[in-house]
Amino acid sequence: MHIKILVRLKANLTRYSPRLIVGTEGYTIGEYGKWSRASDRFVGVHFPGITTIDVLWDSSEIIDKEYLQEEMENKQKFMKAIKNATDVIIAEG
Repeated sequence: MHIKILVRLKANLTRYSPRLIVGTEGYTIGEYGKWSRASDRFVGVHFPGITTIDVLWDSSEIIDKEYLQEEMENKQKFMKAIKNATDVIIAEG
């Protein structure tokens, strides 16, 4: 199951729909079209009242406050756990 994440466009996608300008907000829906099913660089995004298309992650900005808060908490937990790590094996190359 995919979590809906609120995103804002950083790129002009008016070639797909005239209303997909920079700053348009939508939410992710996971795998949608052939691009998001074939590559994790893309995600399906639903823009309410406009359209649903595959968008590059690099062309969107996550603005979902709950999601960002959860990610920050997970990163803090990881950093706390790594400070106390023992028997660490470093693999290079």
